Amino acid sequence: MSERDIIKIAVTPAAKQVIETVGERYGMTQIELASRLYLWLAEQDEVVQASVLGILPESVAADVAKLVLARMAEPATGRRKAAKTASKAVHVTTELPGGKTRTRKTTTKKR
Repeated sequence: MSERDIIKIAVTPAAKQVIETVGERYGMTQIELASRLYLWLAEQDEVVQASVLGILPESVAADVAKLVLARMAEPATGRRKAAKTASKAVHVTTELPGGKTRTRKTTTKKR
């Protein structure tokens, strides 16, 4: 049996209801659903993660959303081939506790 870590999360009652509904629809437990979501997020690049987590600056969010959708529409081999062609710098700002922010530079692939 593979090793697993246990993570407790707190969700709103509305979010819990949606998770239960989705789980029932696809015959999955809440744990299985959460595990798949965590795994999917972990496998994404930083730009997709930042987009999904809602921590991109509004000034680039629309461009990044288009980029993410274009990447998801391509087969995996096409993505890897196109990813080697060029890159574009994106600054990701994260709000930290105490009103502080952290900005870091990451790169996205140009299409």
